[in-house]
Order: sequence, then structure tokens, then C-alpha cells
Amino acid sequence: MNAPTPATLRETIKDQIGSFLFKEGFKSTEPLTQEGIFHIINMLADYQEEGKVLYPEVLVTNDLTILKAIPDFKTQIGVCEITEDAFKKIIKSCAPLCNSEWIIYIEVKDGILTYGVSCAEITETTASMYSQVVGPLKIEIPGCTVAYIRNIGKKTVEVSGLRSRILVSLSLDDPSDLNTNELNLLCEHICRDLKDDIKITAISYYEKILGNGLKDGHGNLIGVVDDSVEGLKALKSAIPDGTFIPNPIDIPSLLYNDESEKSRQSTTLLRQQANLIKAMVNNDGIAIFSTHGTLIGYHFILRNNYLNPDEVKAINGGARTHTFHNMIASKVFCFCFIKSQDGPVKIFSL
Repeated sequence: MNAPTPATLRETIKDQIGSFLFKEGFKSTEPLTQEGIFHIINMLADYQEEGKVLYPEVLVTNDLTILKAIPDFKTQIGVCEITEDAFKKIIKSCAPLCNSEWIIYIEVKDGILTYGVSCAEITETTASMYSQVVGPLKIEIPGCTVAYIRNIGKKTVEVSGLRSRILVSLSLDDPSDLNTNELNLLCEHICRDLKDDIKITAISYYEKILGNGLKDGHGNLIGVVDDSVEGLKALKSAIPDGTFIPNPIDIPSLLYNDESEKSRQSTTLLRQQANLIKAMVNNDGIAIFSTHGTLIGYHFILRNNYLNPDEVKAINGGARTHTFHNMIASKVFCFCFIKSQDGPVKIFSL
């Protein structure tokens, strides 16, 4: 019997990375950059230290000037010659440092790697590093090239630049339903009815706190309802079994007060309420927001069945997935969000 032909994704992924680097303008004189990013993707797809899952984000650039355009705290960890193993060692040494808003940066220039960690959270309301480097707040600097690498789901890594983006899935699951902006869409719906003067700030802040919160969870269900008498009445009628908060947590008002007062007390209150929201969305059941940016309750259990037998049979998943489809069928929510225990995210919107 002939030896089996090995089936590998290695060359396909390396070709994807090479095409990405070309589009982003990285110099071909740094061939090990392609190999280094390959190793980073492979590590971030399922990164663990001592049994704990970590989600380090990595910025690879040809010029640290990109960070000079972003107010940040920066700590250089080291400098070394560029080799394949150097990228692996950098991730191993820096990943455990990357909790909260800290990310790893690697400058590739003239055969030398300069690396360390950086945090853009100058104030409580500062947008994430991702948003400022390759997201909606990005600023293109002539000559600067970037590759921002982060895990966005089970064995799925996103590599973003200033002009292009690729998804690398190391899972055999069908990635056709994968959407890279589910969290942004969730936050846009939560803030849908806010006034323009606070809306962008609130969306950005919710992206940050919910993004961090979802990393710590073991599966989440979030619903958004219309902030109207009819919308809230329909919710209480359909899903009475949960914890309604008498005074909903009003993040937009807290943001407005913090920006107006700029006091330690207002910042502390905002941070405390944000931490409470993180805990609530990670509680069992459904966390529910209104379209006016408030969290109105958590730990909701949808006991009524709005699905017909054929719809139930077609569901591929456990209790949380069943509840997600039941939320949609209830017609109570204008937006539904599920993050399963193993990472994948799905959304529904009217």
C-alpha cells in the first residue's frame, strides 16, 4: 500500500498570508514575516497557558510610528534578530501579560524584531487598540504597514490590515456563517435610539466592555428589545421569568456624565457599572438590553415554546442554541445574539 498523502492547510494558509502582506505593502525583503505571522496564527487559534485559555491580540508593523499616532502606554520587552522561532518566543513571553486592554506589538525592520506590550486605555472611555489601528477610527500613516491578529472564535483567527482582511479557520467546521462584526452589530442595536452626540462613544464603549466580558464567559445569550411601551410590555408578557432591574443600568448617561465632569467619582462609577454588566451577560439565561443603551435585566429563562415541531427538529445544537431560535420565534427581540461555549457566534436582527 502506498504511503498516504498528508492533508495539510499549511501551504494554503501561507499563501493567504503572502497575498495579504502584498496587498498591505509589506516588503518582500522580509520573507520571514510571512512565516512569523503563520506561527502567530497557529498559536492564537487555541492559546493556553497552564490550562487557562488566553486571547492575546498581536500588532505586527514595519514602523512603530503607527503607535505614536495613538495615545498609549507602551512597555518594550526586548529586541532580537528575526527568525522563525523568534516570533514564537515573543508570543510565549508576552501573551500572559495581555489581560484587559494590553496587546503585543512587534516591529519588523531591517532584520530586527522590537517587541513589547501596549495599552490604549488612557481613560475609561478610550476606544480599543483594534478600533484605533484597523477599525473605524484608524489613521493611515504613509509608509506604515500593519497586520492586526486576533482570535475571533474557536480555532478562527482574523488578520486585519489597513486595506484588507483575511479569516483563517483551523477547524473543519463550516465557516460560511461566520461574520466578523457580530459584536459591532449587537452594540449598534443596543445604541440604536441614542442621540448622535453620545451614540458613537456608547457603541465603542459597549464593544470594549462586552468584548472583554464575552471572553470570560462559557456561552452567552443576549437580546435587544425596542425601547418603547409596547416593546417592554411584550417582553414582560412573553418572558416574565427573569430579573428586571428597577433602575436599568444606563451606560450612555454614565458616559455623558464622565465626559462632562471628568471626575474620579464619575469614572469609578462607570467602571463599576461596566463590570456589573460583564457579570450579568455571563450569568445563566438571557441578558436583555433596550435600544436606548440600557441593560434592563438578566437571567431570563424563556419557558414558552414558540417553535413548531419541524423547526425544533432542524436545530443542530443544545439548550442554548434551542433558546436562541426560540428567542427569534417569539418576535419579542429586534436583535438576538448567541455565543456558544466553544466560541462560535450567531446573530439575528429584524
